[in-house]
Amino acid sequence: MSRSAPINIAVRLLMVCKGRVPLPFKRAIVERIRPKQAANLITQLSAEQFSSLAHSMPMPLIAQVVKYLKPQAIRDDYMDLPEEFHIELTQELCGISAFSTAADFANFLSAAQLKVLFFALNSEAYVVSILEHMENLPIAGQGLRGCSTDYLSRLAEEAGQRQQIQAVARVIGMLSMQRQADVCASLTPATLMQLVPQLLPLSNNQLSRYLPPKLLQVIATRAR
Repeated sequence: MSRSAPINIAVRLLMVCKGRVPLPFKRAIVERIRPKQAANLITQLSAEQFSSLAHSMPMPLIAQVVKYLKPQAIRDDYMDLPEEFHIELTQELCGISAFSTAADFANFLSAAQLKVLFFALNSEAYVVSILEHMENLPIAGQGLRGCSTDYLSRLAEEAGQRQQIQAVARVIGMLSMQRQADVCASLTPATLMQLVPQLLPLSNNQLSRYLPPKLLQVIATRAR
């Protein structure tokens, strides 16, 4: 019998017995099989089993497993988990550069939850990378609307340095014209040259009325 045979038998037993299997046994099985196999197993567990495993498994392992999940398949179970879990998992996913997966789960969150999450990450680089992969940017824009001009400027600068300005521009473009102008006024010329061409079409060029003449002069000079 191959070494994996006992594990495969244990997995089948876990599926058949479901809720009657003690939590330590479930956790031991999930921790010993491949992340992709664990992902397939987890999607078939009950909400109670999912929650129990999520609270008992080490976060690095959870991050490896969820990379193979279709987030929509566990959306309700995921949203039942506490906000602290969302933050910790997102931090772990960002730490292993799984930004697409982090964004998939961020898409489920409300504007208020996203604002808390982005601040908790304490990294403009992580936020920029998540925004680049998010589909629900309007909700992200709502979440970031109440952030300070300084914070939004730091996001723009980080995005400019990474040459990933498009998503951040869409978020900033959801602000009032005056706030957009305030953000632009605090940027370095290099970032300004990337951001403003993205912002102007979003406002049908109305933003140019709010930009100080000095900023427009910098843009014109750099464009030559």
